[in-house]
Amino acid sequence: MFHTCSICLDETLIPVELTVFPCGQNQERNCYSFKRLCESCVKSFLELDKKLKQRATFKKCLFCNTCINPQEIVNKPYKKDFLLMSMDTRILKCRECDFTANHLELEKHLEKNCPKKLTECFCNIIDTRENIESVSHRKVCCFFKQCLICQEYIYCNDFEKHLSFEHKMFHCQLCQKPTMTPLDLHIQEECSLRVVNCKHCPKKLIANVYLDHLVEHIHDSKLRLSLIDDLKVKEMDMFHRLSTEVQKMYELTYGDPIQE
Repeated sequence: MFHTCSICLDETLIPVELTVFPCGQNQERNCYSFKRLCESCVKSFLELDKKLKQRATFKKCLFCNTCINPQEIVNKPYKKDFLLMSMDTRILKCRECDFTANHLELEKHLEKNCPKKLTECFCNIIDTRENIESVSHRKVCCFFKQCLICQEYIYCNDFEKHLSFEHKMFHCQLCQKPTMTPLDLHIQEECSLRVVNCKHCPKKLIANVYLDHLVEHIHDSKLRLSLIDDLKVKEMDMFHRLSTEVQKMYELTYGDPIQE
């Protein structure tokens, strides 16, 4: 009932059919039509646990002379045989950790939960799932950002959903900050990167520099007031000198002082 893997020569664990070789891509019977291999063995055989440039450039089919270049493998090079797994009622042990279950549950465990299984991050780093999903990795990974509300590191593409479902908040694409205000209103009135029209000059500025711009207006106004004070002192001095001169001329002309 159970297939023997042609790579490890043991009973297949997570049986897969290779589809990457030219001989396995036609619709007729081919080298892998009736042959199943362990998923982990296939990954090692094709060096899928390495980055593209670190893989070998030549791999020959296990049963014929067709060849491929593993560095050109982009899509999944095999398909899982779920029918065969469903027929296997044995309790199996995970090869990476201590988990045990039937074949289908084991496949699900390896696909989503096994902490020791090698997996690739969006940043192309290959490591165990527990390391890839660790906080220490997500802190430095450019594909994750920290939520300022719960401090969790969230995949960037899921960040807006996280804010919406977990915190009932919105994520502003301009200032990159969460807000409880509807986005349209936030962008108009709150966002630190919204455009603001100055009420005191024709300039348009980003909101986070508008305060500095207003301070500049205050300094200009203070300077004008200082100039006005200087002008007032000079005008007062001129007024007193003119008044004194007029009084003297009046006395010389009419002999009497000016009547106030």
